Amino acid sequence: MNAPSPADPAGKLLVIATPIGNLDDVSPRLRKALAGVDVIAAEDTRRTAILLASLSLDVATLSYHRHNEHSRAVELLRRLERGERIGLVTDAGTPGVSDPGPLLVRLAHERHIAVEPVPGPSAVLAALSVSGFDGDTFVFAGYLPARAEARRKYAAALAAEPRTIIVFEVPHRIVESLADLEEAFGDRLALVARELTKVHEELVRDRLPALHRLFEERAAGDEAPRTRGEYTVVICGAREWQQHFQAPAAADAKRLDNELAKVETLVAAGLSLRDAVKAVAILTDTPRNLLYDAALRRRSE
Repeated sequence: MNAPSPADPAGKLLVIATPIGNLDDVSPRLRKALAGVDVIAAEDTRRTAILLASLSLDVATLSYHRHNEHSRAVELLRRLERGERIGLVTDAGTPGVSDPGPLLVRLAHERHIAVEPVPGPSAVLAALSVSGFDGDTFVFAGYLPARAEARRKYAAALAAEPRTIIVFEVPHRIVESLADLEEAFGDRLALVARELTKVHEELVRDRLPALHRLFEERAAGDEAPRTRGEYTVVICGAREWQQHFQAPAAADAKRLDNELAKVETLVAAGLSLRDAVKAVAILTDTPRNLLYDAALRRRSE
């Protein structure tokens, strides 16, 4: 006996990407999509109200966030089955990318309800495009874990990833997270993007130790307000780092010998090997992992 064919699609779910900060990024298609739905399921109805007001649109909204996602998804599914067009939006960017959305989209697919993407600005792609790192292949690793131990393990697991890595971080954890990333990745190059597309947009590209120091100093000093704003961090992948940035030991043997001598001088003065390597690496702009490995090899010879 043949299985019954799925029912014809009822309504339609529009997954709508909204500006990540700059309202000038609103496209004609975005405005048309918002104007054409029966209701907008919004992560924060207050923020969505600001967007709608800027577009002179009067569309009903209801909340759809992490805390009511399951119950609200059932309600929205019923409305879709009745033939309504529903727009799904998040505070900024694309629903489902480190934001609520996948559950409702999955349920809609399972009920053979049409799902349509309305693409728009992306913090992930915006930061990647200005990082100068390989964009052919990359990994979006989402928000770093909030708990310190879990974050360190997560960072350590990412360190061997050959592709470019992109993570999100919240303002009050950026200093601690950069410290953990430095510990896991060493002197790896990275880009920290803050407040993308907004008035106070900032892009800082440097080695992780320097980035950690910069934001640590800001958080402790008069520049504390500059540590606010959501962060997108792009880290050079292990493959690109080794092939294009990490100095080959054979080619720089003489320079490496000089730097190892400086390390031994500092160790003789009382510093630990790790601290001596860190100091010389910063002063000479040498990859810390390369210098540390060479120092260990020399000690074992």
